[in-house]
Amino acid sequence: MKTIYEAMAEREAGFLGDIDIIKWAENAICDKGEYAVNTIIINIASLSVDNRNEYERAGELLKKAILQISPNFVLGNEILEMHIKSLFVNRCQDYIDDNVQPYEICKVISGIEQIFNNPNWINGFYDACDWIEPNTTREDVPHLKNI
Repeated sequence: MKTIYEAMAEREAGFLGDIDIIKWAENAICDKGEYAVNTIIINIASLSVDNRNEYERAGELLKKAILQISPNFVLGNEILEMHIKSLFVNRCQDYIDDNVQPYEICKVISGIEQIFNNPNWINGFYDACDWIEPNTTREDVPHLKNI
């Protein structure tokens, strides 16, 4: 199971959404580990995935839980950068293997840049992903496979 820090980094980068955070919290409680007794994690798990006003609170509650557990936490640390880099490489491989659409790669670029201060491992993706929307097809962006 991913740590609370990995879950936060994945959310901030765009790999996870608020509903994914709720599911993570539910699993954290079921695992009966250190997070199972954290009242903020319990509150996250109790949010309704059917109520947008509720599930949109998941990210803020997750931040609150992290600050409670680790007040000096820094999101852009080296360990989390390696974790996100690994997820990004996997996402790129999924794209090469035709398992995801262009937007699935490009939606995480901005978050990665902000968290890790323009890391060199995202190379030319920022420019290549400019103007890519959820409905952009692979045929619209043949250059993406070459980065």
